[in-house]
Amino acid sequence: MDCLQLLSMLSVSKIPYVYVAGIVDTWDNLYSFFLGRVRDKLHVCLCFSPVGAKFSRRAQQFPGLINGCTIDWFLSWPEEALTSVSGKFIDEFPMACPDSVKDSLKAMMGQVHVNVTAACQEYFEKFRRHVYVTPKSYLSFIAGYKSLYEKKLVYVRELATSINSGLSKMGEAKVDVNKMKGELAIKNTDLAAATKEAEKLLKEISENTAIAEKEKQKVSLINAALLMQWPAHLADTKTCKRSHRCGCKHVSRDAASQWHRISLWLFTARVACAMLQAWTCPHV
Repeated sequence: MDCLQLLSMLSVSKIPYVYVAGIVDTWDNLYSFFLGRVRDKLHVCLCFSPVGAKFSRRAQQFPGLINGCTIDWFLSWPEEALTSVSGKFIDEFPMACPDSVKDSLKAMMGQVHVNVTAACQEYFEKFRRHVYVTPKSYLSFIAGYKSLYEKKLVYVRELATSINSGLSKMGEAKVDVNKMKGELAIKNTDLAAATKEAEKLLKEISENTAIAEKEKQKVSLINAALLMQWPAHLADTKTCKRSHRCGCKHVSRDAASQWHRISLWLFTARVACAMLQAWTCPHV
């Protein structure tokens, strides 16, 4: 905004106080009237925190901050004011708790700030070093609590969802286990009956196997005895009459017929043993 625009805003039609003050409406008079009104009505508030070295450095660089300003030193807030300020922020903040818990939280926040202020004063008295706790620190404390509460609330809700999901899975597993226990009891009953049948069948097989072994031994003895008796009883041979040079021997018809009957009996006995073994040991 240039000077012409400013003076146009300060025209007589816009500012009727010029007639009241009895000032001639020239450009210089209007500008002087504007400066006087600004000097009387405009107030600038500068807020400085004593924390750190900025306050002392600015006071040294700009002495007008001390000489040309009215300094108001704000003392520590009382606990009632701190509780009221925390209630302004906590009442509108959504929390998963009843109002009684919120009231206790607001009182606790104010009490914590008062205790910290007292601890800082005690620290100064012992070590002669300032540690400032300002109302800005209290507001930061409330904002930090709200941010931390939101993060922890999200984390707790996710954890609760995971736990509830796990509990539901455990409930389903419990139902399945109970169902499998019932089926296992039925299977155990069937298994016990099948075990008894298998033991009975095994006993019968063992007995039949013993009998078959005895019969097999008898057949082996008979077979060995017949083979030993063959040269004595069946070697009825005669010399070939075709030629006095032929030294071969031929079995007579009676001996061949008897050997045929013995071979047939041995074959029958072996087949009977094989059938008996297959009946007694069906799994072989």
